[in-house]
Amino acid sequence: MAWQGVVIVERIIASFLPAGTLTALNYGFKILGSMAELLGGSVGTAALPVLSRAVTSGDRGEEHRTFRDTLEISLLLLTPMAVFCLMLAHNVIRLVFQRGQFTSGATGVMTVIFFYYILSLLPYAFVRLLSFCLFARREPAVYFRLTLLHYSVVLLFDLFYVGVLRVGAKGIPLGFLTGSLIACAFAVRRNLGGLDVVLDGLLGRFALKNLAAAAFSAISVGTLRFWLSPPAAATQDFTFLCIICGSGSLVYLGTLAALRALPLARLSLLSRENVS
Repeated sequence: MAWQGVVIVERIIASFLPAGTLTALNYGFKILGSMAELLGGSVGTAALPVLSRAVTSGDRGEEHRTFRDTLEISLLLLTPMAVFCLMLAHNVIRLVFQRGQFTSGATGVMTVIFFYYILSLLPYAFVRLLSFCLFARREPAVYFRLTLLHYSVVLLFDLFYVGVLRVGAKGIPLGFLTGSLIACAFAVRRNLGGLDVVLDGLLGRFALKNLAAAAFSAISVGTLRFWLSPPAAATQDFTFLCIICGSGSLVYLGTLAALRALPLARLSLLSRENVS
C-alpha cells in the first residue's frame, strides 16, 4: 500500500514533465525491479529456509554465515549487470524497445531514466535481501518500519529533486536512489537483522575484491566499445552486447578467480539446501 502511494504521487509529478516521461519511468523501474528480484531476490528465496531453520534452532552463527553468503552471491550476480547496464544503457534500451512508435528520441529519454535507476540496483537489492532476513527472524514490525522509512524518503526526495532542484525526469530515479541509500544506512545504524556481525571483515574483503573485478570489467567494456564499430541499427545491438558483455563477464569472473574470491562452494550449498 505504501509503494502504491508512492507510485500514484510519482505519476502525478511525471504528468507535469515532458510527454513520454511517465512511460519511461514505468518501464525503467520495472526493469530495475526485475533485475533485483531475479538476481538478488532469487538468492534470498533460496536462503530463506536455511535462515529460518537457523533462527528456529537458535544457531546465530549459522544464521549470520548464511546471510553473509547470500550477500556475497548477490553481489557476484548483480555487480557485472550494474556495470553493463550503466555503460551500455543506450544499446540495451534500443535493442529492447526501439521499434514502431518508440523512436530514437524516446530511446534517448528512456536511456537517461534507465541509467539513473540502475544506480539504485545494489542498494535496493540490499534492502530486499534484508527483508528475507527480517522475516526469517520473525521481525515483521521492523520490516514494516524500514519499508515506511524507505518509501517516505523516496517520495520526499522525488518532490525535492523535481520540484525544488528542477532536475527533470531523472529526479524521480535519483529520489529512489537517495531513499534506498538512506534505508541502507538506517538498517546498518540500527543493526537490523544483526548486521553488525554480518558486515564483518570477511564480507568487507570480498566487497573490495568485487569492486576491483568490477573496475577491470568496466575497463574491458570501455576498451571494446572504443575498438568495435558502434552498431548502426537496433538489430545489430544484440551481437554487439553479446560480445562486450560476454568479454566483460569473463574479465570479471577471471579477476575474482585470480583474487580467490569466487564463492562457488557457498553457492552450491545454498542450491542444495533449496532443493532439499
